[in-house]
Amino acid sequence: MPEGTLQEANSHTRLNRVDSNRTYSSQEAITITISNLEYLKAFTNNIITYADENKYWDIVDVFTAQVVYYDKVLYFLRSSLEK
Repeated sequence: MPEGTLQEANSHTRLNRVDSNRTYSSQEAITITISNLEYLKAFTNNIITYADENKYWDIVDVFTAQVVYYDKVLYFLRSSLEK
């Protein structure tokens, strides 16, 4: 059995939440997604810094690849907002 609930996990997140009771425009949805990915990228960079300082090279490699992925997705999401 899980030690926590989804509601508990959701209450501790720093990611922007969406309300399931309202409709979002595509622009709003993309903007929220960009904001969340930027937060995840910054958090991931903190992990990389910590791992690098402590010589956890495998972790640095894995999370560096994750940052590259975030950058790629952010590029395409931002470009979709341009008119």
